[in-house]
Amino acid sequence: MFQDRIEHETELFIDHLKVDAIDCVTDGGVQSAASHLGSNIVEDVWMPFIAIGSGITEPSTTDIVLEHELYRKRGVVTVINNTYFIEAEFGLDEPLADIIFREVGIFSEYTGGIMGARWL
Repeated sequence: MFQDRIEHETELFIDHLKVDAIDCVTDGGVQSAASHLGSNIVEDVWMPFIAIGSGITEPSTTDIVLEHELYRKRGVVTVINNTYFIEAEFGLDEPLADIIFREVGIFSEYTGGIMGARWL
């Protein structure tokens, strides 16, 4: 299970979030990835939003949202050697609190949108 708590005196920072394996690529993620394979649009970044939540339900291919989403941000997407990276910093704009997050998802939009994958 993925769980992390990082605290700082005045701000919450999640410096590095590395997930070695995807728990679950969603049906929407598979369809979305397939539609991007032939895309020639450079500005069309696949799943640029990352969300963290506190849900504990095992991921499923039919998931369309995190179980209990806490925060979502647009990240900086990089692809290196066919590996997808998304980087975002949480803590600057979110209410400061002692939070525990257990789930992470990538999304196509800031609100709603397609969830491409979910980790627990």
